[in-house]
Amino acid sequence: MIDAAPYSVARREILRVLDDKYIVGHDLVKDLQVLDYTPTSQLRLDTSLCQHLRHLSGCDINRKPSLKVLARRILGIDIQRGSHSSVEDARAAMKLYREAEDNWNTTYRREYFDEFDDYEDDLYYY
Repeated sequence: MIDAAPYSVARREILRVLDDKYIVGHDLVKDLQVLDYTPTSQLRLDTSLCQHLRHLSGCDINRKPSLKVLARRILGIDIQRGSHSSVEDARAAMKLYREAEDNWNTTYRREYFDEFDDYEDDLYYY
């Protein structure tokens, strides 16, 4: 990547944008690890940990469902067909969050974030 910004410059800009903002995504653990960033659990809105979405999708409440499964079962859309698109994933995660926003269980999120932060080999439904 000839014109790419150095990691340190990109990271600094990303952290500036994220500062004190809600972060919506699916399975955010590794993304945040790469940035060496740990926002408070109240600012992390991880659709992979939302009990309400697991319930809506019919997934096992004790296993993280994949974004692909949640999108198909809840939103009725197929994602991640062919090449991977981070934009498509981000849009799907935001739509899922909006679907669950009124029923977002913050107690559940807070309890489970610490448990999954160090969990390397999460099990997913495909």
